[in-house]
Amino acid sequence: MNWQKDTGYNLRARAEAHIGGFKAVIGDSLRSRTPVSRDTEIAVAANALNKMLGFARPESVRIA
Repeated sequence: MNWQKDTGYNLRARAEAHIGGFKAVIGDSLRSRTPVSRDTEIAVAANALNKMLGFARPESVRIA
C-alpha cells in the first residue's frame, strides 16, 4: 500500500472517478461553440455534479 502513497495513485484514482462521473452526467463533449458559452456550460455541469455528489455523501455523527 505504500506504493500508492509514494506515486499519488489514490489522488489520481479519485480524479478519474470524478471525471467519469462528470462525463456520465454531461456527456463526452461540450455542445456550446463560443468560449463564453463553454465556460457557462462547464460551470453549470460542475455545480450539478457537486450537488449530486452532495446528496450521495453520508453525514457522519459521532456517538459517545
